[in-house]
Amino acid sequence: MVDANLSQPALEASCQLAAEVGTLVWFEPVSVAKLRRIVSVAKYVSFPSTNEDELIVANALSDKDIFFPIQKDGIPVTSLFQQLKPAIWVLLEKALK
Repeated sequence: MVDANLSQPALEASCQLAAEVGTLVWFEPVSVAKLRRIVSVAKYVSFPSTNEDELIVANALSDKDIFFPIQKDGIPVTSLFQQLKPAIWVLLEKALK
């Protein structure tokens, strides 16, 4: 597990080392501002751990306008997950490349 509190060189070195030894990488952005640090290590990330605000940023970074604001009040969790699914896939696809 790595998080975006690491310096960019430390984050890259950690992810490269994990890849060399075949270890999966869990990336914790820690904040919307630091989410951009995933760009240089996305190819090494196996599991991005994001919250709703960070998924909104993923929407802004994607070239597709496929995510829409979510109204949370009174909606079942499974329905919310279905609405967030496209944003989650953007992060996973970038990590799996």
